[in-house]
Amino acid sequence: MRIVLSAKSISLLFATLVGSIGIANWREERLLASAKRREPGSFEDLQAMHSEALRRFIARRVAPADREDLYQETWVSAWERLPSLEDRGKFRAWLLTIGFRRIQDYRRREHVRPRLAMQLEDISASYTEAGYQQVELKSTLQAFWNTCSTDQQEVLTMYYADGLTLAEIAKITGKNLNTLKYQFYKVHDEALKMLPVEADSAVRTGVPA
Repeated sequence: MRIVLSAKSISLLFATLVGSIGIANWREERLLASAKRREPGSFEDLQAMHSEALRRFIARRVAPADREDLYQETWVSAWERLPSLEDRGKFRAWLLTIGFRRIQDYRRREHVRPRLAMQLEDISASYTEAGYQQVELKSTLQAFWNTCSTDQQEVLTMYYADGLTLAEIAKITGKNLNTLKYQFYKVHDEALKMLPVEADSAVRTGVPA
């Protein structure tokens, strides 16, 4: 049986492809203010709030043997640079920017090719409609992922797995926002061509700006 997807489902597939995450940050501004004043315990509380997200961010891009060192290096840099952080509502994106730069330094230093982890089993675990569990769709999705450039995979991973906005991704990667938006939408258009999609759903839907 041929699986037919709507254009909106492409966005859902990308979300389940790399695993959506979210972090509660209602205490964050108060903790940041305290941490910038170097009040005891405040920075440790920030670490507790964001350690899981940072570990996952690094784990998707770095081999296991080097993850802990990069994790610690990122937090040391964050502690040193914290007084310069002005937008207290953007701590997570700021932290991941530091982590991304540490990862790039690591890749250059060790001559390591970019690596992005993807777990196809997340599709059936996160989206329970029977059609999405078919082997045909998983194989096609894997094949499409393999055709994406490293830059495309990075943007999709940051957006769907790391929960970053396009503006935050542009800042982290140093890309022009309009250029990044073009790349982001282009890869969805390419997915619509390769994956089984309803003929009357050629418009881009369900993919936020």
